[in-house]
Amino acid sequence: MTAFELFFGLTSVILGLALAQLANSLQLLLRAGRRVSWAVEPVLQSVLILLIIVSVWAGQWFVRSTAEFSVGQVLLQVVKLLALFVAASAALPEIDGQAKVDLKRHYYEARPVTWGALVAGLILFAAYAFAFGGAPLSLAAVAEQMLLPAVYATLIFVRWRPLHLVVLTLVVAMFSFEIFGVRIG
Repeated sequence: MTAFELFFGLTSVILGLALAQLANSLQLLLRAGRRVSWAVEPVLQSVLILLIIVSVWAGQWFVRSTAEFSVGQVLLQVVKLLALFVAASAALPEIDGQAKVDLKRHYYEARPVTWGALVAGLILFAAYAFAFGGAPLSLAAVAEQMLLPAVYATLIFVRWRPLHLVVLTLVVAMFSFEIFGVRIG
């Protein structure tokens, strides 16, 4: 077994569990039927998290020729993926028996966890890129890496629905456009 296979196996388990969490939450909501009051925010946020998870998983292919990884590198990789798992776990609500579920209320109550986990993940991804990916450490690079976390952090504190809808729509659209053309292989 190569170092990449070992590394990829561990990260695939974490990302797979995050996908399973999203899928399970969605199927429970769908099965709850009319008890669910739907809202676009948690759906868009779940789509964003899905895109991030698949992108991160596919992006690992580009380090397949790496002969070795340090324990620190693996630990930072696991921690940043756990941030994605937390975001995926909190994006859609738990279903409690026959209770009604208000997705808009859930989104706004869970935003410190979901957006906080995504902010932490972005910061950890940037730290990983600077520490292990050879990313340039310039003021412009740091500013660029901190723009999206700053936008996400704003969504933790600002509850104004139009802002959330615009940011979610733009981020999903921009990220989709960015990753859909990426080729693996």
